Amino acid sequence: MYLQQLREMEVRHNHWPENSDALRLNNCFDIADATLNSWKEAHDAFQRLLAKELAGAKNIDVDTHREFTRLVIRAFKDCEDFSMKSFATNKFPSECIAYAVLVAWVEQEAANG
Repeated sequence: MYLQQLREMEVRHNHWPENSDALRLNNCFDIADATLNSWKEAHDAFQRLLAKELAGAKNIDVDTHREFTRLVIRAFKDCEDFSMKSFATNKFPSECIAYAVLVAWVEQEAANG
């Protein structure tokens, strides 16, 4: 999935591409958000995004999205539920989840800032 497509579809928690498993994506989003929120590496990547002075979710850059996608995959690597692990580490869902987490973090930062 291309980052531009995720932007155009306005992917976020509770707003996933058509024909997606929304319940599973929402569940994986919650896990990824909580997990990444506890990782310094994720916060460092997000701070680099903010340092670029990008305004809003439409400006999430490819490098940050790619980094968050790798972090999402890593977050589910040791998941005991094979079905969830298999789903969340797949290319399409992991990219959607990573983008949705970034959107949530950007929106939270804007609300706090």
